[in-house]
Amino acid sequence: MSESIKIPMFQVESSNIKAIGYDPNSRTLRVQFKGMVMHDFKGPGPEIFSAFMASDSKGRFFFIEIKGKYDSVKLAIPDK
Repeated sequence: MSESIKIPMFQVESSNIKAIGYDPNSRTLRVQFKGMVMHDFKGPGPEIFSAFMASDSKGRFFFIEIKGKYDSVKLAIPDK
């Protein structure tokens, strides 16, 4: 279901995270990790996305504010 949602992804500087995107209509936060793994997290509000994007450490923010707090679905990364 969530794989069909088109979410613009923003490249970020992080040792573990490649890109982050957000769809406010479905409240879906998409995180692409380095190593070609991507997850959708259901429920975060836009303030979480904004804080995530603004954080100095994306990995730290993810582990403190997102991981384990929202239901997630692992996605297949489409071939380019």
